Amino acid sequence: MARCNLLLSQASEPAADVLIIGSSRTGAALDPVAMERILSVELRRRVSVERLSLGHSPLRAMNGLLENYLELRGAPSVAVLEVMFMTDRSFNRLAQRRFPAAPEDYMYLRDVNLLRFEFEQLLGQSSVAMPFTRSEGVLNLWSQRLKGVLLRLGALIYQAVRHPKQDWALSACTRQDWRWEAGWPPDFAFSYGEFEPATDVASLIEDSEANVARTAEAHPLSDWQLGFPDGLVYPYDFEAEYRQGEVSILSAMIERLIDQGVEVLLLPLPLYGYELDHAELLEFASRFPGRTSLFDLYGAITVNFDSLWYDDGHIERSPVGQLTTALMARRLLESPALGQPSSRADD
Repeated sequence: MARCNLLLSQASEPAADVLIIGSSRTGAALDPVAMERILSVELRRRVSVERLSLGHSPLRAMNGLLENYLELRGAPSVAVLEVMFMTDRSFNRLAQRRFPAAPEDYMYLRDVNLLRFEFEQLLGQSSVAMPFTRSEGVLNLWSQRLKGVLLRLGALIYQAVRHPKQDWALSACTRQDWRWEAGWPPDFAFSYGEFEPATDVASLIEDSEANVARTAEAHPLSDWQLGFPDGLVYPYDFEAEYRQGEVSILSAMIERLIDQGVEVLLLPLPLYGYELDHAELLEFASRFPGRTSLFDLYGAITVNFDSLWYDDGHIERSPVGQLTTALMARRLLESPALGQPSSRADD
């Protein structure tokens, strides 16, 4: 998965019209292949949609992948950027799986190969780790960069010694895997394949919501969903000390996109049982006036789909995934950066 994201970020192709950036929650909720077809039909021209998504909300990794994308492929018209912060709950899930690394180190072990092995990135990007960062001060930043340099160089040497003739850039996946990520389990597949909408987006949403309502009514709650407390606010805590580093990275990503003339849609995706603090999120979005707005995707669903969350961070691939994809497409149709429908469809 990491290598597919890396190849997608540096492919020798023009930038997509819509670039989706986020965690596994974004991957489960938004299908780029289906969204591409919906937007193309509605706008009567070809609209390209791509998605960079990795599990466990790796902001540093996504920052590096976004930089790759902008440098090598150019800027998309619209970026859908998940507000993807780590939480104690995420760490607890790792601990329950007996993950051997400390929370601040696990990203090093998993995604050490995400960035290009080039000098400017070895020292120019912070290491791919430290989800709870208290400070982005000079000493902290450079200590992370140096640790990242050592680990990435070590990985590069390991690859060269073990397989000296292997072209690692071509060994990861095919272009279809960038879009479909076929290796994922069936209930976590990120695409429906060649999706062709049979109706307009409004009718698709109406039909999908009816399907979700029917399915959810017949679907019992899981044991972990029973007795879940109500009224929990998703722990964004933008002003909290432990969150400062992540906020600085997210802010830098937004500012980088805006500098490239990209329209940015911020996408909060709360865990099961949490509610959004809309005031906090709107205040954060207001820090980037002009080309940044907030879209509450789950809040746009008008039917109860609680029983269809298959764990505490994701929704089932179907039928909710089709609904969230259609809702996101409808919101994107309001984006000035995508323009108005053309008079005829492009080939």
